[in-house]
Amino acid sequence: MRLEGSLDVLPLRELIEMTVYSSVTGAVNIEEAHQSGKIYLYDGKLYHVSFGELSGVDALARLFALERAHFCFVGDEVSNEISIWEDPASLVERAALLGERWKRILPFVPNLHYIPRLLISLEDEAYRVSSDHWEIAAAVDGQKTIQDLSESLNWEAIEICEAIAQMSAGGVIRVDAPTPEVVREPEPEDNVRKAPTTRKPGVLERLLAKALEMSSAQSQASKPKPNSHNTAPQRTVNRSREEDAILHLLRS
Repeated sequence: MRLEGSLDVLPLRELIEMTVYSSVTGAVNIEEAHQSGKIYLYDGKLYHVSFGELSGVDALARLFALERAHFCFVGDEVSNEISIWEDPASLVERAALLGERWKRILPFVPNLHYIPRLLISLEDEAYRVSSDHWEIAAAVDGQKTIQDLSESLNWEAIEICEAIAQMSAGGVIRVDAPTPEVVREPEPEDNVRKAPTTRKPGVLERLLAKALEMSSAQSQASKPKPNSHNTAPQRTVNRSREEDAILHLLRS
């Protein structure tokens, strides 16, 4: 079964009824701009709906708010999740009513990733914020997204978005688009060879070099003639010269 088109030609309610009565198995992919959702069916029965972070009836309601989205049915596409248990007729009716609420919300709250920011002082909250919305206003810090607030306050997504939309319309809250995350350069892996670093000589090494330089200059000035009796190993002589040079330098 091949089925695709636009929701402004074939509304979502009729699309669902068609797939249910046809007893199809697969998924209806729905896309509009940068938003997308899926409706999964098995033998004509809805068992899972997803839209962004939403699932179940909340996701289906959000899809009902899309009016010009493109849809395409993909046969045999399945999901391991189950979020729908109720009868399709009552489900569609309830989701359609919630979808009308989303249509009023979306001009103020495009999606759950937006960040609300207070436009009033804390002293004005008691006068300009409804008592039903105090909990939300107190939690707004300019950092949390609407999704974060929904989870931390245990509010349903549509309920908190509706409250924020009302406060936005009243000039209490401004809803800003999220800023892109800063892309960090990946750290070098362990198996990647790093460029060798040059280590500066330590204090003792510098003293030794200076002492050997002074000792060499002195030995050149008073170098004895070679004779056959000088049979000390060269390594011992060199070590003695280094020690004597360091002691001479430290005493001077």
